[in-house]
Amino acid sequence: MARKLAIAMMLAGSAWFGAQVLHACGDKFLIIGSGPAGPRLYASIHPATILVIRRGTDLAIDSPFLTSSFKRAGHKVVDIKSRAELPSALARTQFDVVLADLSDVKAIESQIGAATGRPALVPVLSNATAAQAEAASRDFGYLLKAPEKATVFLKTIDDLLSERLAARAARSAKIGRKN
Repeated sequence: MARKLAIAMMLAGSAWFGAQVLHACGDKFLIIGSGPAGPRLYASIHPATILVIRRGTDLAIDSPFLTSSFKRAGHKVVDIKSRAELPSALARTQFDVVLADLSDVKAIESQIGAATGRPALVPVLSNATAAQAEAASRDFGYLLKAPEKATVFLKTIDDLLSERLAARAARSAKIGRKN
């Protein structure tokens, strides 16, 4: 009995000691269920439903990197292949944000304004001049300019959604005071 107890104590002690040595050596990657640390992911503050209108060319709006970055951050992303699919997409789903190439924005602006929930229209600029970027920023408030890091795109979308939520809360408070 004493021998079994001594063996059990030795096994428990060696398991504890082995775990301590593993951590003390800096070999934290060997812990079961973990791996080497990857790049830090951006988690969206305000997950949104985003519609991306693709062009079928090599513009920034057509980059799979754009869609995958939004999905990893927690957004729901719907891709359509052209402007022709826009009315059916807007009828099926209520979007928070619509991303389109700058050359498409003027053509779809009225459709987006009439959509349920009035999504924010954000132009995506590829190789735009400074004058084009300034005009788009003035007209739409927010824009995505390529090439840029994914975190800049994600922060821009979060800033836009924060501003929209604050404006909605202010309108609700104003309505509440009138009643």
